[in-house]
Amino acid sequence: MSRGILFLSGLCVSIFAGCDLLNQTAVIDDTIATGGVSRPVTLSRPDSVLKMLTYIFDRHTPESVQEYADLLFAGYVYRYDDPTDKNDLELDRASEIQVYRNLFRSFDYISAHFAIENRWIEYGADMPYPPGTALYQISSAHATENWVVLRVLGDLIFTNTDNNAIQTGYQVRQRFDIAFRLDTAKSDSTWQIASWSDRESLLNAKIAVRHTENARILSPRE
Repeated sequence: MSRGILFLSGLCVSIFAGCDLLNQTAVIDDTIATGGVSRPVTLSRPDSVLKMLTYIFDRHTPESVQEYADLLFAGYVYRYDDPTDKNDLELDRASEIQVYRNLFRSFDYISAHFAIENRWIEYGADMPYPPGTALYQISSAHATENWVVLRVLGDLIFTNTDNNAIQTGYQVRQRFDIAFRLDTAKSDSTWQIASWSDRESLLNAKIAVRHTENARILSPRE
């Protein structure tokens, strides 16, 4: 997800467009946007890991930070790779976890909706792959492993409500690629996030809405 520039607890965190840092659920039904997201029973598919991300965003408690950290491969890396923007950014696992720790404690309300647009196998360079496989599907960075990549469109809202019942914050729509690897150290077919690359930033907007008793909270599709 995109990550515009926020200063949270002394850390400059790019959370919306420009210098993404936020991060990120197979095709998800509309109940995701209204809260009450259920926790996946297992992480036996990349899609399940995406659903777990939505659950983590929905709760965004201090414990959620550890749940997010548990999803990340030891060699995880985040990259900001928007072709329309000249800014470059790369974060390791520890830096990414700190971003989420600051993010979760800075907003009262977080809502996320993720839709898968495409998926493919990213073959390790030393692994067998079909003739004619595109170069972008072959990687020497994980030469002995095949990863699954999901291209996802994410809609996110981050807000706080002030004493005047004004809901203020940010709305972000971002396209990104998430790569998943099978955790071979576990025997239960658990998948984990190996890398996250932000692509096109489609929306980066500040929002301010007066929350009334009869008004429902903003959803990512509004």
